[in-house]
Amino acid sequence: MKGYTKDKVYEKRFISMTDLRALCIEENWFTCATNKEYDKFLNMVYEADGITRKDIDTETLQRMAEMVQRYSKLHEEVSIPSIMFSLARIRISLFSYWEDYKNN
Repeated sequence: MKGYTKDKVYEKRFISMTDLRALCIEENWFTCATNKEYDKFLNMVYEADGITRKDIDTETLQRMAEMVQRYSKLHEEVSIPSIMFSLARIRISLFSYWEDYKNN
């Protein structure tokens, strides 16, 4: 990948499905969703193969927050950025050199 060097440390950010589910329960999110919609949301933490954990960047957090807003009964003052903040709190960061990063 262009611009990457082996001596630089890189970050990958993940959310576990278990932690995401617990946050939904704690915050009373997704009460207006079908099981299929809820499953789609929970699976956003994985790549398309359904196995590999996805690097949860800002764009992914925003898409997740928009789904939370769409399928939840929220107070008017609950904004996309505040939902993103809650999601980011459960995100785990892993740091590694490029050789380890590209293999994970």
